[in-house]
Amino acid sequence: MGFPQLQHEAQPCEASSVGALAVLDALTAQMVVLDRRGTITMANRAWQQFADENGGADPAKIGVGANYLDVCRIAEGADAAEAQAVFNGIRAVLAGEVAAFALEYPCHSPSELRWFLLQATPLPATAGGAVVTHINITSRVLAERALIQAKAELEHAVMERTRDLHDVTDQLRFDIAQRREAEATLTRYAVLLQQQTERLERSNSDLQQFAHVVSHELHEPLRMVASFLTLLRQRYADRLDATAQEFIEYAVDGATRMQRLISSLLTYAQIDQHGERLGPVSCEEALANALAGLRVNIEETGAVVNHGRLPTVHGSGVLLSQLFQNLISNAIKFRSAAPPQILVTAERSGGHWTFGVRDNGIGVAPQDAERIFRMFERGQRRATHAGSGIGLAVCQRIVIMHGGTLWVESVPGNGATFRFTLPAEPAQQ
Repeated sequence: MGFPQLQHEAQPCEASSVGALAVLDALTAQMVVLDRRGTITMANRAWQQFADENGGADPAKIGVGANYLDVCRIAEGADAAEAQAVFNGIRAVLAGEVAAFALEYPCHSPSELRWFLLQATPLPATAGGAVVTHINITSRVLAERALIQAKAELEHAVMERTRDLHDVTDQLRFDIAQRREAEATLTRYAVLLQQQTERLERSNSDLQQFAHVVSHELHEPLRMVASFLTLLRQRYADRLDATAQEFIEYAVDGATRMQRLISSLLTYAQIDQHGERLGPVSCEEALANALAGLRVNIEETGAVVNHGRLPTVHGSGVLLSQLFQNLISNAIKFRSAAPPQILVTAERSGGHWTFGVRDNGIGVAPQDAERIFRMFERGQRRATHAGSGIGLAVCQRIVIMHGGTLWVESVPGNGATFRFTLPAEPAQQ
């Protein structure tokens, strides 16, 4: 508290003794003894220090001889309200109205703001007066305020964290719901896929069986038609004019092409039957088997087939032989005026081998580069050549079944290179 400067003369207390004062001086608490009127009759060293710090120009104004009640009663400034409460409390103690009085209050000293605990306790009735102590509780108050601030900050942090946890919980619930919905969707799709796969397997099985039956059922009648037409032409050649001979030739040719078409369709339908028998395949042997099947065609056309070193791949030996045979047969069929020159190569690229079958034939027009791999499709320049239109479709299906890709690179009139990829044998990867 700040106190005004009061004009009082110091009146030493004759009742004080040197021993009692020494005891009071040993205390760290600021202590004074008041008489019945509130006059300070004794003060310890701590109180004197307090008076020096808060008494203004004349510390004696709140020292021994000063009336503490008057000091509190006329106090002004920031501490006036607390001073009035101290005045009322000490006066009640001195009047015997209360057994004790205590108050915590701030004290605006010239150097800093401090807090004190004031306690007033009455002396025995025979002596009268009271003992007033000041205990500096600034550290405790600051600690309590810091604790309150920390508590408020902690509560705020807890609220923020709780809100974050709620947000995270809501997000997790949403994510879990989304995941469950996705899992349910995947389960439905898996069931549908399984059902579709089963239907597709049944359809493939039915298709293969149908192709096999049709092949056998049609081959014999077509063979008989071709045979009897040939026999008719041989026996009655002298009775048939040129037009009849030409008609018979067309019929025999049609029956023969129909037989080739049926054989090609049967081959195409049966490709998947070899898919479960994949293993290491020597491409050298597969190519040799293909060339053996084309020996007559190669000799008749004067074709020359060369190849570099070919690897062992993971696949079906039967199908890869069919693949080489179809590609080389295609190169011979669509040859130019020069004898066919065919080169088979292989180059490693990662976990796959890239093969090339290059020829010096008529080539493929750019607009036909994809079309020629479809069933019964041919390029514009190839439409005049005999064939079923299934050979390259068979090649593509074989390559796809092996997990590869088939494409053509060509400049019309300068030959074509058919390239395809096949997986390397696992031991080589």
